[in-house]
Amino acid sequence: MKVAHDWSRDGRYIAFQSRGKKTNWDIWVLPTFGDRKPILFLQTPFNETHPAFSPDGRWLAYQSNESGRAEIYVQNFPGPGGRWQVSTAGGVGPAWRADGKELFYAGPDQKLMAVDIQAGETFEAGVPRALFTRRFSRFATSAATTWPRPTVSVSSCSLPSGASPWSRPRLS
Repeated sequence: MKVAHDWSRDGRYIAFQSRGKKTNWDIWVLPTFGDRKPILFLQTPFNETHPAFSPDGRWLAYQSNESGRAEIYVQNFPGPGGRWQVSTAGGVGPAWRADGKELFYAGPDQKLMAVDIQAGETFEAGVPRALFTRRFSRFATSAATTWPRPTVSVSSCSLPSGASPWSRPRLS
């Protein structure tokens, strides 16, 4: 199973998660140019999910349970490079502010969390802070199923004939 989560702002890459037989959920990137073959971005024995491109396309935020609970991490894109844990007490569903200077995620206590980001040649994350508490639907199974995701801008992309910028990318 493959689940698309984000499109790079320049329209050149689609980030998705795919479930491996031995490795659980892994993060892949599909180039929308060239041979269009998926590229493995991150694969471990743990679950890596919900990839989100930074607005400048140089960083990929995601959640992983490698610490024993879901946490938010940021890694160089396309790599290689460093990796940073951004959350400190658990988190799901990362989303970048439009200018890339802040990263948001849902904390385990139903709070919307924000972290100041300084990124360029290097990456630096501030201390997470709670913005407000959000009440989740009684039908939700996790914060990730109900937390609003950012809108992906595809205005600069060339879409296949008949494709809609409001539909999710289809992966084969």
